Formats: sequence, C-alpha cells, structure tokens
Amino acid sequence: MTTPRIGLDIAAFLDSSHVPRAPGLTPAVLRSALERILGACYDELGVAPHHLDGDTMASLLGEHLPRRFGRREPVLGHVVPLLRAFLDHLDEVEVVRHAYEIRRALDEHEPRFLAAVRSDEVPVVAGPGHTIRHRGTKVGRNDPCWCGSGTKFKKCHGRDI
Repeated sequence: MTTPRIGLDIAAFLDSSHVPRAPGLTPAVLRSALERILGACYDELGVAPHHLDGDTMASLLGEHLPRRFGRREPVLGHVVPLLRAFLDHLDEVEVVRHAYEIRRALDEHEPRFLAAVRSDEVPVVAGPGHTIRHRGTKVGRNDPCWCGSGTKFKKCHGRDI
C-alpha cells in the first residue's frame, strides 16, 4: 500500500526532467519500482530519501531492496539508474546533506545489490516492530552452571549478575 508521502514523491519525480528513458520503462513500471524503493526507505529504514547517508544507502542496497525485487524482473537492471535519477531530482527540490556519500555508496554497493537479488540469498533483518526471540532454555539461579564446573549458576557465572 502506498502512503501519501510516497505517492507525492513519485508524482513529483515523474513530473521532473530526471525520469530515465529506456525501452520497457513505462510510467507504471517506474511507479512500481519507485514504490518499492521509497517503501524501503520510509517503512524499513524509517528515513526520508533526502536524509540518507552512505551507511543507510549501503544498508538499503545490500539488505532491504533485494527483498523487494525478484531476480527475473525486467526492471532489475534499471533499479540503480532509477535511484540515481531520483537522487538527481532530490538534489533540485530538497537539501541533500550527504549527496556525495550517497552517490559513492551507490556506486560501491551496486554489484552487491545485483548479486544479492540474483542469488536469492537475501539477509533477513529484523526491523522496527520485529522481535527476535531466543529459543534456548533459561538457566535458573539454582541450576548447575552451563560451563560444567558442577557448582550452581549463582555461585559460578551468575555471581556478577
């Protein structure tokens, strides 16, 4: 589902002169790809695209975007050029404080993005709202210590807790 903010960003970009022209890149295809890119920025990273920096761009390309694109999608080869064009558009309409870092990270991590999508080995990252649950059993105070010393946990490794 597209949020109003994502819809406004896409409409502003599609009305700009920075829209990449390539065969097969119809406005519907561009809109779909941009929805996924901006959705990753706003929903998963919690950052507006003009507030990205080099580290968040690396995280976006390496962890978040590969989960949103399939390896057989025809738009896959156009994702990074589309992201570059969107950043050019942002430079005109917003103040992008880390523009140099963003572009450098984009150039550096493009192969990582393409390799992650094509190999289907996308890392699972727990984002905001996702709880990581450890399935191991807890060691009680009066249980034998996990280190194998034979003493109670509270007298061994639980002493400093």
